Amino acid sequence: MENDYLKDHVTFMKGYTWWIGLTDELVEGHFMWRDDDSIVTYSDWDNDQPNGGPEDCVGFYNKGEGNGFRWHDLDCGNRGFYPICESSQTEPEVIVGK
Repeated sequence: MENDYLKDHVTFMKGYTWWIGLTDELVEGHFMWRDDDSIVTYSDWDNDQPNGGPEDCVGFYNKGEGNGFRWHDLDCGNRGFYPICESSQTEPEVIVGK
């Protein structure tokens, strides 16, 4: 599953939060993928997430409570929020970070 693959790759970069391309900027609580405006059909929300308010971008976040990286809705302007970019399968794997 793509979500697990991504979590495996971001786990070793512990100090970062990763934007996965999901947002509810247009309608609060209605999460859509930014690249094609499709509605989310899978989720991996952490406990008490999403919690609404001005947090409109969804990212992998690790609270450090032993549950690993899970989805959180976060402020899109967060300076420590790095995007995960999707590429075609024919391109070589490149991991950017630490």
